[in-house]
Amino acid sequence: MRQFKIYILVLTLLTTISYSCSDFDEINISPTAVGPDKVQVEYFINNSIIKAQQNPHIAERMFILNWKGCAHYERGYYAITGGDINGWSEDYWKDYVGSWINLAQQAINIGNEQIESGTGYSYTNNLVQIARIWKAYLISEVSDNFGPNPAINAFQGENPDSYSLEDTYHYILDELEDAVGKLDEGVDMSPVTEFDYMLGFDVVLWKKYANSLRLRFAMRLSEADNGYAQTKFEKAVADAGGIAGFVMSLDEMPTVPEDGGWNDLTRVMSRPWNRQYMTATMSNITFGLGGVESRNLLSVDGVALSNLDEAVFDDHVKSVQSYLGLYMPENIATAVNDPAKGHFFDGIPDKLDPRIWKMFGLVGYDDGTVMFRYDDTGDAYDIKAWDEKEPADTVRLNSRYSFNSWTNGDHGEKSSRTDKLYWSYNQPCKSKVYHDGPTERVWFGSWETYFLLAEAASYGWNALGSAKQHYEEGVAQSFDYHGLSQFASEYVLSAEYNRVGTSVSFDHTDEAVDYTINNYDPYTETAGTTTYEYPTNFGLPTNNDVLTKIITQKWIANCPWVPMEAWNDHRRLGLPFFVNPAAERLLPDMPNANETTILESRKEFFPQRLRYPVSLQNTNPDSYNQALQFLGGEDDVLTPLWWSKK
Repeated sequence: MRQFKIYILVLTLLTTISYSCSDFDEINISPTAVGPDKVQVEYFINNSIIKAQQNPHIAERMFILNWKGCAHYERGYYAITGGDINGWSEDYWKDYVGSWINLAQQAINIGNEQIESGTGYSYTNNLVQIARIWKAYLISEVSDNFGPNPAINAFQGENPDSYSLEDTYHYILDELEDAVGKLDEGVDMSPVTEFDYMLGFDVVLWKKYANSLRLRFAMRLSEADNGYAQTKFEKAVADAGGIAGFVMSLDEMPTVPEDGGWNDLTRVMSRPWNRQYMTATMSNITFGLGGVESRNLLSVDGVALSNLDEAVFDDHVKSVQSYLGLYMPENIATAVNDPAKGHFFDGIPDKLDPRIWKMFGLVGYDDGTVMFRYDDTGDAYDIKAWDEKEPADTVRLNSRYSFNSWTNGDHGEKSSRTDKLYWSYNQPCKSKVYHDGPTERVWFGSWETYFLLAEAASYGWNALGSAKQHYEEGVAQSFDYHGLSQFASEYVLSAEYNRVGTSVSFDHTDEAVDYTINNYDPYTETAGTTTYEYPTNFGLPTNNDVLTKIITQKWIANCPWVPMEAWNDHRRLGLPFFVNPAAERLLPDMPNANETTILESRKEFFPQRLRYPVSLQNTNPDSYNQALQFLGGEDDVLTPLWWSKK
C-alpha cells in the first residue's frame, strides 16, 4: 500500500488553493491565480484522486445511499423510490465533485503553462495527460448522476454553458483517445511515483486504465448511437495494440488504499450505522446461480460459512430449487414483482453464488470475518408475527441461520405486524471487511474489461476474441479477486437457473419453465406447494440469453465497488432483473406504482438520475435552463438520460 503520509503533505500544500476554488458554482475563478510555478502538477492530481475517494460524509449520501441503492447492491433510500434529497446533491455538486474537477483542471492548466514557459520537467507532459484522463472520468461521474451539465468548461475562467450528454460523451471519448496518444512510456516517472495513490504515475498502467475507460464509455452509447459506439469501441481496441493494452489482471487495476478514522481516505463503506442489507434483487440473482454447493465453503477461510459446524449446517440447509420458504403474506409485501414475494427463506441456501458468502454474513452466525452485526444472546433472532385477522394468535420463529432479504418501497401495515422480522440482525448485511478493512477501493475491475469485450463480441464488434472466451475470463477474474478461484471452473459450466431464470453456462440458453415448488404456511403450520413463476423483465423477451448472462455476471462482479456502473447498465439495458419497490401503499414519487401496474414500465419504477441541486438554478439559471433543454424532460428522478434505453 502507498504511504498515507503523502496525503497530509498534499493537503498542506493545497489547502488554500482548494478552498478558494472548490465551489462548483464559482466556475469563473481562475485556477492559476496563485502562479503556476509555485505548486507542482502531481500534487493537484493526487489530491483530486484522494478527495474523490469520498470522505464519510459524502460517501454515505452518494456512494452508499444513492449509488449502491440505485444499483440494488443495498436497500437504498429516497432515489430508489423516486425521490432524492437536495442537500445531498448540493454537497456532492458544490463541495465535492466540483473540487475534484477543479483540481484536475488546475493540473492541466499549470502543467501546460510550465511546458510553454520551459519550467516543466521531463515528465510534466505525462502528468498533463494523466490529469486529462482523470478529469474525463470525473465528468462522466457527474454526468451519469445528473445528466447534461457544465463540467466540460468549468474552472477555466468563465461562466460555462451546459452541454448535452451526446456532446459530453463525445468530448470524454476524444479526450481519452488524445491523452493516451500523447503519453510517453519512455519518460522516467520515478521522481513523482509516490505522489499517485492510484497507479503510481505508471504510464503503462494509466494507458491501460484509459483504454478500458474508452471501452466503458463507448459501450455506454450502444443504445443511443450504436454506430458511433461501435466505431469508438473498435478504435480503442485498435489503439491498445492487443488485449494487453487494457486493464486485464488484478495487479493492473486502479485502486486506492482505504484508511480508518474520518478523512478523504476513510473506507467508503465504513459507517457502522449503514448495515447495507442484501437486497431482494441480489438474493433472486444469486440463489442457485452456478450450482456450487454451500457445503463446500465450510472449510474456506474468510467466508460467512467458515468453520460452521457441519451438524448445524445439516440441520438448517434447504434447497433453493425445491423450497421457496415460509409463506407469510400478512407480514411480507406481495405488491411487487419479486418472484419469491410473500416468502421468507428460513434456512441456509444449499446453492448460492460463492461470492455472496464473501460479501454478506449468515444471520446468527459469527464467522469472525464477515459477520457485521451479531447478537450472541440470540434474542435478536426470535421473531413474533401474527395474522391480522386473528391478532391474538401469534407465529413464532427464529431467524438464526436464515438467509432472507426484502425489497424497498412501502410495505404498508405488513411491516408493523411483525416484531423483529425486519431488524438488521435478521438480514444478511455487507461484510465487516468493508467496514474495518484492510481494503482498497477498486475504481475499475479487470473483470469489467472482459465483460465489455464480451458484450461487444456478442454484437459482432471487433473485440479481440469470442464473447464466450471473454465472459468466462471475466468470471474467473472476479472469483480470483474474492479468493475463490477453486470454484470458478465448476461455476461457469453450470446450467442451473437462479430465481430469475438465468444460468451461468454461456452455451446454455434454454429458457426456464415455471414449476411447482414447496413452501410452508407458519400461520397454519401446514406444508404446501405453489407455482413458481419466473419473472418477466419489463418486456424483455428472454431471461437466459447471452447478453443477460454477461450483464448479470458483470453486475455481481462489480459489487460492491462500482455501483455507479451497475446502475448505468440497468438504465441502459434493463439488465439484470431488478425487483421493483413494494407498493402496498401509494409511493408519492412513483404514482403509477400499485398492485396492478407494477410491470408496465421499467422507467416508472427505477431511478434514472438525480435532480439538479437548487443552487444551480439560483446561481446559473442560464446553464440550468440549457441543461433542462438537453435533458428533454422534467428535472425529475424518473426522467431518463439520453444514453439510456428508450
